[in-house]
Amino acid sequence: MKNITIATFLCAVLMASATVFAADETAPVKPTVTIDKVPNIAPGPDGMDEISGKVSGVKNPTECKVIIYAFGDKWYVQPTRDEKKTEIEKDLTWATQTHGGFEYAALLVKSSFTAADTLKSLPKEGGDVLAITKQKPKKD
Repeated sequence: MKNITIATFLCAVLMASATVFAADETAPVKPTVTIDKVPNIAPGPDGMDEISGKVSGVKNPTECKVIIYAFGDKWYVQPTRDEKKTEIEKDLTWATQTHGGFEYAALLVKSSFTAADTLKSLPKEGGDVLAITKQKPKKD
């Protein structure tokens, strides 16, 4: 009888341990991109200011980029057509210059993503587009 009690106790300890270890396993984190600083300048080609933010949920940030769009009469890639992709730093922050806009969008994309110069509407998440966020300038 004593052997059965010890065996029962050991089984209970093993089951409890398995439950604790299973609870420690985390589900994959969904990639996100945030905009922390957004300029408050009029849309158009004349003025520029910094836009910046962070990404999370990416295992290797060197395999991803951030694409910024500013909305005027349509979405314009930022800072220029020749500089479409913003690098993600080791601390998962990003920053670039942008022209003014009524609204800004940050797209977290795989490095293979090809950004259009202008868009009537933003792409949806999926495929090479890992996450999207939008933010309007704060009014003074």
